[in-house]
Amino acid sequence: GELTVAGHCIVTPAGRAASSEAKRRLDRFVASSEEAKFPVMGCKGPISTVYNLGTPICIKDAAANEALARKALATEYGVESICFVPCEGGVLEFGTTGTAWKDLPPSCPEMPKREIRKAFENLGASFVIFWTEEDGEYSVLADYALQSWADELLARRGDDKTFCSESRGFKLSATGDGPVATAANLGVEIHVEVEESTTMRRKALAQEFGVKALHFMPVPGGVLEAGVTSAARLTGDVLAAALKMRCDNSGAGYAIYWTEVDGMFVVSGDYTTPERRAALHARGMKTSFA
Repeated sequence: GELTVAGHCIVTPAGRAASSEAKRRLDRFVASSEEAKFPVMGCKGPISTVYNLGTPICIKDAAANEALARKALATEYGVESICFVPCEGGVLEFGTTGTAWKDLPPSCPEMPKREIRKAFENLGASFVIFWTEEDGEYSVLADYALQSWADELLARRGDDKTFCSESRGFKLSATGDGPVATAANLGVEIHVEVEESTTMRRKALAQEFGVKALHFMPVPGGVLEAGVTSAARLTGDVLAAALKMRCDNSGAGYAIYWTEVDGMFVVSGDYTTPERRAALHARGMKTSFA
């Protein structure tokens, strides 16, 4: 019966990591917010109201809004404007620091959550990029890279650059024959194997960052690009499903997923069937081979 924080992200307007001081302040605001709990019913605050009514609420001056229970926190940590919008299973809150939004709600397209889920769960993507068109050119509006991939790039390259960050410097013609324009103009998904591409301007950049394939999906407001890299690995529910179903369809008693870390193969996931666990337990064994 309570609404609590389930996740967060902190970025600058350009999409890069926030400066160390700004990030520390926002980290403290988020940490303090994570301790807050709001009742689903009987509360007049923005989070409960948005959750129950299904309509967005935007606050231009958070520090002066009496309905905001975290008004003092917003003042302390320099949070200016906040928007609350309905989101699957909860409420999405996003806000500015240092500068308030001039117009509310801010003009921005809805993020294509279904396609983002497809990118990571079905395609095994390491990153996604959201392209939008303005004055005949597509540019990057937003992006996200898996932290594991970013960490691997940092260890290998010694800098914080990613394919996403470097793609922000590109302007792509909306009438050209590249995959972004083609996906948008034809309204179909386009899959590109980087080595075989002949029309992609960022081919050399993709090769530099170990990107093997790119998948472009037309979405409201633009095109979502998903990238599969040489570092792509199974994780989360996809990995769990793959291990269990391999046991189901092969008759195996266990499955192990090995991945390379710093030149060594280590176990990144494992599964032991209930029957195998029961047999081991009957022998007095508390652990399994996996």
